[in-house]
Amino acid sequence: MLTFTVYKTSVIKMISTKNRSKTSRKSIKALSVLIVFILVSSFIFLQDKRPTLFIVGDSTVRNSNKEQWGWGTLIENYFDTTKIKIANHAMAGRSTRTFIKEGRWDIVLAGLKKGDLVFTQFGHNEGAKPDTSRGGYRGVLSGTGEDTV
Repeated sequence: MLTFTVYKTSVIKMISTKNRSKTSRKSIKALSVLIVFILVSSFIFLQDKRPTLFIVGDSTVRNSNKEQWGWGTLIENYFDTTKIKIANHAMAGRSTRTFIKEGRWDIVLAGLKKGDLVFTQFGHNEGAKPDTSRGGYRGVLSGTGEDTV
């Protein structure tokens, strides 16, 4: 409450309070902008820039049976994972056709970036004559030698 006896002092206090509130709003705004900038830049700088080794294949690459692990399960032990990421997308029982049909290849493609590698091993489940029908599940690899289909 203002009184006439301290009118001049109160007006000065009111003016300085208004200026302080404007200053504090500006400070809060500037601080907010700074915090947003720090958060955005930290996400940019903290992005994992290591290349990824994507592995796709069948049970010879990945099998959850510990007695018959595929090589893809253990290969991470032979790499420096501070320099490269390993992404094993292989799945037991898959052929090239089922790997693609189930959308597994699309997942790998979506994750690829410049500098990444893809190791592919199929063949174990490609043994039958390729089934190229619309509903076919066998692989479409024809083999590499005279003795293969």
